[in-house]
This record gives sequence, C-alpha cells and structure tokens, in this order.
Amino acid sequence: MSPKTIIDLLGGTVAVAAYVGVTHGAVCQWSKRGIPPKRCAKLEEMAKTKAPLLTRELMRPDIFKPS
Repeated sequence: MSPKTIIDLLGGTVAVAAYVGVTHGAVCQWSKRGIPPKRCAKLEEMAKTKAPLLTRELMRPDIFKPS
C-alpha cells in the first residue's frame, strides 16, 4: 500500500501531522520517501478508529514482517 493511500485513509496530511505531532510538510515528504518506521506504531494506533485493518505490516512490509 502506498504511503499516500495510507495518509488518505487516515484523514489526510493535516490530520496525520496533528496526531503524530509533526509538521504538515513532514507528512508530505512521507508520500515520496515512505513512512518512517518509528511513526508506524502511532499511525497504527490512529488507524484503530478510521481503518482498523491498517497495520504496520501493511505500512512498511519491508521492515515489519507479518506474524
């Protein structure tokens, strides 16, 4: 799943930035570079209400292997 799709599912760059505590610009960079692994846990927490099937394994399958 692309970083842009993940960000859109979570409510967009402004909502994600506010929830994670980073700037809007930082979240915009994730669309190009990928979601930083250290942010995946927080985004997974955010996803519980908006997209419950969204896990860190889907966000970064290159780092987090399905169990």
